[in-house]
Amino acid sequence: MIILTFILLVAGLVTFLLTNFLSLSLWFLPFWIFAGLISGVVVFLITFIGGSFLAERREITSRGNHFYARMISDFALLMLKIKIVTVVGKENLPLNNFVLYSNHRSNTDPFIIISALRRPLGFAAKSAIFKIPFVKTWLAAIGSININRESDRESIKEIIKGIKNVEKGASLAIFPEGGILSWSNPYLMNIKPGAFRLATKPQVPIVPMAIIGSMQVKFNLPWRRTKVKIIVGKPIEYDEYQNLTSVEIGELVFEKINNLIKVHL
Repeated sequence: MIILTFILLVAGLVTFLLTNFLSLSLWFLPFWIFAGLISGVVVFLITFIGGSFLAERREITSRGNHFYARMISDFALLMLKIKIVTVVGKENLPLNNFVLYSNHRSNTDPFIIISALRRPLGFAAKSAIFKIPFVKTWLAAIGSININRESDRESIKEIIKGIKNVEKGASLAIFPEGGILSWSNPYLMNIKPGAFRLATKPQVPIVPMAIIGSMQVKFNLPWRRTKVKIIVGKPIEYDEYQNLTSVEIGELVFEKINNLIKVHL
């Protein structure tokens, strides 16, 4: 909403200046409005690109970086006609850092999580996203890690980096299925035990979470609004899982997330 307001303010200013300082017919007003909107978008892109150079020089826990990420997420949800109608269990989020595990049914899920929880979060993102100029800079600036599914060696390096980020106080959100496995089944279908090292090594709480409704985005665009529910489960503290293997932790989280979906679907 802040970004949309910013674009509209720039558009209004440009439209006002063009219509008041150029002696042309009012028939040109639609053109000036269009030019104003384009100017607003261009100014936003300049701030996005320019801000990335500042963001990469700050700590990954910087409030400024994560505030900007929330603005981007809010704007994306507005443009994609996604409405978060319910956030259940937000009070379950630990006061300090944690690692969150969720089902994954849409490429819009990271935006939904950031906007719904309003907490500083990095992500375990696929390599394709890290290839986009400036986007990769912002991802790294909020503590995200680059998971290369085609290279186990590179993935291990990034997991180690993610562990260090969590040890520094960052929180991470992870989709433990390793990608979008279904566009129609909301339940977790699989889980990768290796994803839990990001929580077990720094000994932080594991937070199970469910996203319900996001898989409808691709079917509803561009005309219909998509309504989404977020369900945050109770955290699994370190002393509850310290004696469990990665496979056992995976089974526990798998069950908890699917139960959240079953109850609230």
